[in-house]
Amino acid sequence: NHLSIEEFARLPLIANLYTGVFFKDTDMGSFDFIGDLASLGSDMPRLSRIMGIGLDLPMSNANPEPAYRDEIDSIRGDRRRMSHLRDALRRDIAFYETALSRGSRSAS
Repeated sequence: NHLSIEEFARLPLIANLYTGVFFKDTDMGSFDFIGDLASLGSDMPRLSRIMGIGLDLPMSNANPEPAYRDEIDSIRGDRRRMSHLRDALRRDIAFYETALSRGSRSAS
C-alpha cells in the first residue's frame, strides 16, 4: 500500500504519535531538560552542565539518499500540502511547541 505523505500523516497512530503514544499521560514539567535537534549545538552543552558530565556532539546523521533533500524542499514549498500536514498533525505540533517552550525555560 503506497500512501501519500498526507494519508500517512492522517493515520491515527501517526497523527498522535507523541501525544497518544510516546508521551501519553506524561507531565512534561517533570523533565529537567527538553532539547531540540535544531538547537543541538547549544542544547548539548546545557545538558552537559545539567548532568554534570562531559557530552560530545554526535556525528551528523544525514539521510544518504540523494533525492531526500529535494523531496523535503518540495514538501515544504507546497503550501497546500503543508496546510494538510499541519491540520493532520495539529495535536502533536501543539504538544511539540509547548514542550519546546518549556525546554527553553528549563535550567541552564
